[in-house]
Amino acid sequence: MMKNKQSGSMFVIVVIALSIAILGVGGYIVWQNFGQTKKANSSVSTQADSTKADTATREKSIGVNNSTDAANKTADDGVVADDSSANYFVIDFWKIKGVYSSSHYLSYEIPSAKLLVFSSKELPASCTEGVGRLQRYMADDEVSLGSTYDGNPKKASEIFAKDSITSTGGNRKVGDYYYTLSTPMQYCIEDGAESLQKAIFEDVLKYFKTLKAE
Repeated sequence: MMKNKQSGSMFVIVVIALSIAILGVGGYIVWQNFGQTKKANSSVSTQADSTKADTATREKSIGVNNSTDAANKTADDGVVADDSSANYFVIDFWKIKGVYSSSHYLSYEIPSAKLLVFSSKELPASCTEGVGRLQRYMADDEVSLGSTYDGNPKKASEIFAKDSITSTGGNRKVGDYYYTLSTPMQYCIEDGAESLQKAIFEDVLKYFKTLKAE
């Protein structure tokens, strides 16, 4: 009888030990499959976040570079970014600005509400005509262009309906106004002064192409 009890007790102990062993092995397997996967996913997620941050930084850098490149484009492109690195020449009275990248000194005066005269201190004092003339018109302003339009005044919006640029000036609509650029009324007669006037006018013409409302 005592022997049967001992055998029963041993059987129970073995069963319990096996059960514990099975639970331990099962728990280890579960931990390996799910715990490590979660850790791997966490690592991938962290790496993805890092890549995303790098991409954002790269995009930001590219944006800055593109903006700088745009600002450094020649005025012939006619496209200039509104960037602090651009050399804007502002006409406060008319609230317009454009990019002026020339090394020639440029100034202006506004003798009337519709006329601005560009000049430069590099020119001799006797050169009173400056380097170019910029005129501004409202849409309903009547403009007389002589025989080109049979001597009859027409509205600025009709005459300057399309932007036009030539080597001697042109017209552009900027904001609510129409602007025309033309050469000086006459060139200076001093040696070298006329060629300087023309050289600075070419720079003003490039500036005119980038003109926009402030």
